[in-house]
Amino acid sequence: MSNFYKKKKYLIFSLLSLILGVILLTISIYKILYIHEYDIIRIIDFIKIKNNYIYPYSINRTNFVRQIYNRPWAALYTSLLYFFSISLGSFIFLIIQHISKSVWPVILIFIMEGVVNFIPYVSKLIFFIYILNIIGINNLFKKDIICDSIFNIKYYENFVNFFNKKYICNIILKLIKLYIFIYIINLFVNKILMSSKKLDKFNKIKYYNRIYKYSVIFIIIYSIYSIFRGWDWVMIFNFNWISTIFNWYLLGTNLCVGVAMITLLFLVFKSKLTFLSKEHLHDLKKYIFSTSFLWSYLWFVQFLLIWYSNIPEEVIYLTNRFNKYKNLEILILIINFVIPFFTFLSKKKRIMFLCISLLVGHYMNMYNMIMPESVGVFSEIGFEEIGSLIFIGSIFLIKVIKYIERRDYRKKRL
Repeated sequence: MSNFYKKKKYLIFSLLSLILGVILLTISIYKILYIHEYDIIRIIDFIKIKNNYIYPYSINRTNFVRQIYNRPWAALYTSLLYFFSISLGSFIFLIIQHISKSVWPVILIFIMEGVVNFIPYVSKLIFFIYILNIIGINNLFKKDIICDSIFNIKYYENFVNFFNKKYICNIILKLIKLYIFIYIINLFVNKILMSSKKLDKFNKIKYYNRIYKYSVIFIIIYSIYSIFRGWDWVMIFNFNWISTIFNWYLLGTNLCVGVAMITLLFLVFKSKLTFLSKEHLHDLKKYIFSTSFLWSYLWFVQFLLIWYSNIPEEVIYLTNRFNKYKNLEILILIINFVIPFFTFLSKKKRIMFLCISLLVGHYMNMYNMIMPESVGVFSEIGFEEIGSLIFIGSIFLIKVIKYIERRDYRKKRL
């Protein structure tokens, strides 16, 4: 009975969070639909005084209005990408365990698969955002959104590299590539999860071999598509920005948040794990430590390469961030690198605090990658960001909890 009440408690909390997220998103959309031009000018004047920047409203009126109307969609897109990164990172981590034929995470398989189970839902929502962009409901991926004078950089006005990226930035081609990737990843997620369920039920070696085969095939396909994922999903907001290491940077982000979420769920559901041992938690700590260092290394390498080579189309990204979002950039580095480093150096390893801080830090990182280009000076934490995060997060919790409760995680694999 205690497990039943626990499950009910988690689901009630998730449903209440879902309702709260819908309410906050509805309020934010309502406010934007009925905003007056005078209010827009007043907001810009306030930002002028606060940041001591020059924002010529008369010249950029259309762009400012578009950025305001884009804010709920940009916040929703940020939350979708964030939870997709968590699920994808968990999927890659799970596949690595299957390919390497590791034995230690057998007891954690159902937690990993619970997080992976959210991929079909969040990927379809991302595809839906692109469809809405094509039919004109939102304007996130239009080329004229980059005419943003908020950073006062002349390089934006030249569009030197835009015509070299016309095929990469074509929204129809992006939609086709996105559909193919979503179809493939959903196919392999369903195949692997179905084979895993059959392995638990029948305990036959052929299902184990199927999981191994599907894992090898998917990791090859993903290694090819990962070259384009950063360009298609994030770099599209800044047509002048070119970075060849950014896709590796996203991979480091995915692995870090994926392992952090697996560890957090492990701590929450540890009472249900019959064969729990300190060694499992110790291994997860090592993976958190290594993935956080991987992310920090890729962040530093990207920063170092950009500033050492002084390539304009790469420098512009960090120039924009350190002009207006310098404090946020430093805070992201502290949360995602400094805190994990000193947490693991200390004797008292507060692992739950570390997991939560990493998840918060990487949401801020995702926010920092998308919002500055999509909404410009209007990027701040408000109803749009909080509502979309709670909305998608509550759906994530409902799907994960339901999957974990349905799975048979008894001794069979052991």
